[in-house]
Amino acid sequence: MKRPVLYLLGFLICGIILGVYGSVFLFCLAFVLGLFLCIFLFRMYRYWPVLFFVLLILPGHWRVGDSLHNHVTYPIEDATISGIARDVGITGGGNQRVIIRLDNGVQVMAYIRPYLRWAQLGQAITVTGELHPLAGQQNPGGYSQFQHLRSQKVDSVIWAENVQVGEVRMSMTVALRMMRDRFAAIYDELLPMREAAVIRSMVLGDRADMDRDLADQYRAMGIFHILSISGLHVTILMLAFNKALGLFVEERKCGIIVLIVMVLYCLMTGASTATVRAVTMGGVLVFGKVLQRKYDLVTAVAWACVALLLYEPLFLFNVGFQLSFVAVFGIGILTTPVDRLLAKLRFPGWGEFRKGLAVGIAAVRLHIPCLASISMKSSYIASSAI
Repeated sequence: MKRPVLYLLGFLICGIILGVYGSVFLFCLAFVLGLFLCIFLFRMYRYWPVLFFVLLILPGHWRVGDSLHNHVTYPIEDATISGIARDVGITGGGNQRVIIRLDNGVQVMAYIRPYLRWAQLGQAITVTGELHPLAGQQNPGGYSQFQHLRSQKVDSVIWAENVQVGEVRMSMTVALRMMRDRFAAIYDELLPMREAAVIRSMVLGDRADMDRDLADQYRAMGIFHILSISGLHVTILMLAFNKALGLFVEERKCGIIVLIVMVLYCLMTGASTATVRAVTMGGVLVFGKVLQRKYDLVTAVAWACVALLLYEPLFLFNVGFQLSFVAVFGIGILTTPVDRLLAKLRFPGWGEFRKGLAVGIAAVRLHIPCLASISMKSSYIASSAI
């Protein structure tokens, strides 16, 4: 059976969608139909593990139910929360945003105004203010604070009126972020301000000081994705590390060492969806070499998708997640057919250019449904506003 992980991914997505929009009746119906599909696939391929693929509906349904659960369901005035600053950043309005992990594991997003004491990563923090549950969509197809922040494991938000900070508690994540800050300081010292901001964004995933005019120029040219750490950046780094270590270490051990380094790099740069996807695909490549298996791009990206959706099912409804995975799936599935089609145009000496063009067309072709859906939502919102 070729690429069984695609069937696993399909059943997992089915379970997630049923968990969000379905009922008990629809879940039972989908499970029965999925069981019949697995029996049909078994009779076709004689591959006995396929009989258990339908069970992937269960973790999808269960995990999304856990993600949709909210501990805070109504506003609480003069609430006081204490925990550790797990992540820090700056909003467009100049406030600090801090994800605070409480002792019971619940995470709260705190917004701290500039005149209050700001927290550092890993620092103990106590915040007093009005605690609010996450807001849902105000318009059909519009922004959902609940969906956006729940995918980051955030349960509620609080606007700080009083802030107290304590000592920094060291951890691997804190140490890696401190290392990132040191690298950023080196770039700031060696390069002009705008160039340093670009390099920090491309290499460290840090866009805190990015000039808005510069960012708008990248968006206007359609190359803003260059500023986000994704498959291109991870591939370049993995190849560089692999070539350097390959001079001293045999291939399998070299692959494992490079994978460990890339996991640490992923954590250091904030573990965005595109970075995690690229590192996971690299892990599939490394383990494929260890097991002496051939690397298949579609299988690797499917495993990465399964891993991320098991960690957080609400990623499925994130536009960045959709565009990121759809592009790579398009490259893996459509590149060869598009290249064959372009080969019929017999231009002299354009073989390498044709292959690159085929990759670009394949990536963009599957983007069209996602972009059309986003455009339709935007148009609906605009017409509703009028």
